[in-house]
Amino acid sequence: MDEPTITVEGCASPIRFSVNLDDGRYLSINITHEGVIMKVYLRGFTPETDTHLGTVGMTFDEWADDILSSDVITMINKS
Repeated sequence: MDEPTITVEGCASPIRFSVNLDDGRYLSINITHEGVIMKVYLRGFTPETDTHLGTVGMTFDEWADDILSSDVITMINKS
């Protein structure tokens, strides 16, 4: 079975991009058909000397379960 494809503004998965933070760090974000993985790096003098500081990731199923089990639903129902 083929993997499903996500399309965001004409981009097919996997989507990879980074966000520069103002303190010398950057966030590397990967979006695949399964979920989102974010990694934080401290920028070095070259990409080879960047320091990996941490990783977090969740599948889309986990995101959906987390949203449904959180107070977000309570806040929506109160609106």
